[in-house]
Amino acid sequence: MDVEKQVQYWRESAVDDLEAATLLFDKGKVNQGLFFAHLALEKALKAVVCRAIQSTPPLTHNLPKLADCSGIPFTADQRRFLARVSRFQIRGRYELPARPLISRKECPGFRNTVEETVQWLINQ
Repeated sequence: MDVEKQVQYWRESAVDDLEAATLLFDKGKVNQGLFFAHLALEKALKAVVCRAIQSTPPLTHNLPKLADCSGIPFTADQRRFLARVSRFQIRGRYELPARPLISRKECPGFRNTVEETVQWLINQ
């Protein structure tokens, strides 16, 4: 396996999903935006994990678990954020919430944190 090719794949895919999340948020599709925000973070983490373990990342959607495999010393706040975002993908896959999982008022701050975290992970 070419590790650097895999890292590049995960990074590019993360940026693509982050763009999709932004488009969905802009259209008022909060739950769908949250799902793609999770995907962006998951893929950015998988790029870091792939490089750290020199192999294919684990087949999981659990962001804290991926963070554990990354070798990065995440802060407590970062870990709480990843745990919160992990819940969005579960609800997005298996439930059809009647209302958005976060308020529209929370969207800009959440979006900024996701974007900053994805960029930070890509730069690792």
